[in-house]
Amino acid sequence: MERRGFLKGMTAAGVLSMFDPAYLAAKEKVQAGDNPDKPLERRIYGRTDERLSIIGFGGILVMNTTPQEASDFVSKAVDRGVNYFDVAPSYGNAQDCLGPALKPHRQKVFLACKTVKRDAAGAKEELEASLKTLQTDHFDLYQLHALTKVEEVEQVFAPGGAMETFLKAKQDGKIGHIGFSAHDEKAALAAQERFDFDSILFPLGFPTWIKGEFGPAVHKRLKEAGRGILAIKAMAHRKWPESIKPENRRWNKAWYEPFDDMDKVALGLRFTLHLPVTAMLTPGHWDLFKMALDLAQAGALTPLNDNERKLAEEIASKSDRPALTTRSGPSLLRRALLLARQRRLVHCRRAMLSRSSPKVCVLLMPMMPTSSWNSSPVLGIEMGCLTVSGSGKLASKRSIRTTRSGRLS
Repeated sequence: MERRGFLKGMTAAGVLSMFDPAYLAAKEKVQAGDNPDKPLERRIYGRTDERLSIIGFGGILVMNTTPQEASDFVSKAVDRGVNYFDVAPSYGNAQDCLGPALKPHRQKVFLACKTVKRDAAGAKEELEASLKTLQTDHFDLYQLHALTKVEEVEQVFAPGGAMETFLKAKQDGKIGHIGFSAHDEKAALAAQERFDFDSILFPLGFPTWIKGEFGPAVHKRLKEAGRGILAIKAMAHRKWPESIKPENRRWNKAWYEPFDDMDKVALGLRFTLHLPVTAMLTPGHWDLFKMALDLAQAGALTPLNDNERKLAEEIASKSDRPALTTRSGPSLLRRALLLARQRRLVHCRRAMLSRSSPKVCVLLMPMMPTSSWNSSPVLGIEMGCLTVSGSGKLASKRSIRTTRSGRLS
C-alpha cells in the first residue's frame, strides 16, 4: 500500500488496532492515573560508567516560574528518577530559577550546561557565570551550544578558541565531560572529526528523520564512535504555522509545534528512544514533560512495530514544515533529485553540490513549461537552475528559491 494512502478510509478503531498491545495497555494505566509501577530507565552515557534517565529535564521547564514552582518541579522530577538536567544561559531566566531549586539535589543529578561563545575568553566568562548562577562548583557536561556552521567549528578549535577554555576547565575539575549541540549536520560531522567528544545533543525526531533525511548520518557516526547520544525534538511535529501568532501558541516556550496527543507523543518518543539514544529532552512545558515521564514509567515506550512505523511515515509525509534547519550536502542533493523526479517537474541531466553553502546546483530539462513552475509546490530548498531546451542547448539561467510554503518564487 502506498504510504500516503495508508490511513485513508481507516476508522478510529482501525487505526487503534495498529498499535502495539503492550503500548495500549501501558497507555490505559497513564490515562487512568495509576501510580507509576516501573522505575525510570537509565542508560549508559557513552563510554563512561554514568547512567542517565531516558527522560531529561530541560531547564526551560522552570523558565519564568516562581521559586516555589521551580522547586516543586525539580523535586517531583528527582523523586521519579530523573537525574539528567540540561540548561543554558540563553534560556531566559532558566538558570536563575534552576540553581536554587536544584541545589538540594545537586549530588544526585547529572547537570549539563552550554555556552554559545566561540572564543576562549567569552567561553570562560560564560562558564564562570553559569557555575555561580547554578550554585555549583562543576558541570558534569559542558557543551558548545548550537553549532550551525562549519566556520564556527573552525573558530572554536583555532588558537584562542573556546576549546582552550573547555580543556583547561576539565583539567581544573570544573567540567566532567565535553560535548556540543548542533542543528546542522555538516557542522556536527565536522566537529566530530576535530575532537573526541563525549556526547552530542542533536535533533532526532521522526518527522525530520523520515521526511527531511535529517539525522541518520550524524546518528550513525555517534553510534560507531560509542559516544553519548542526547536527543532533542523527539516530540517535535513541525515549525509553527505562520497563521498561529506567538501570543496564541498554547506551547509558547517551544519554538516548534510539539505533539500533544498522547499517541503521537508516544510515537515520537518510541521512535527516537529505539534509534537508539541515551536520553531525550522534552519541550519546555511541565504537562508535556509529565506526559513523557508517565509513558516511560508505565512501560509504554516499546519499540515501534511495522504498522506503527508506517503510521509515523504517514504523519511525517503530511508535515509540510518539519522543524529542522539544514541538512548535510549529500543528503540535500539526494532529497532534491528524489522530489524532482517524484513530482515529474524535471528530468535531471546532471547535478553537483555547491561547496560554499548548503545548496544544490542542478542541470535540468523541463518536462512542463517554465511558466507553470510558480504554481507547483515543489522543493523546500534553494537551487540554482540551468534550464535547457528540448535539443539540449542552454536556454536560460536563473536562480529559484522556494518560499516557506514550498512554492517557487
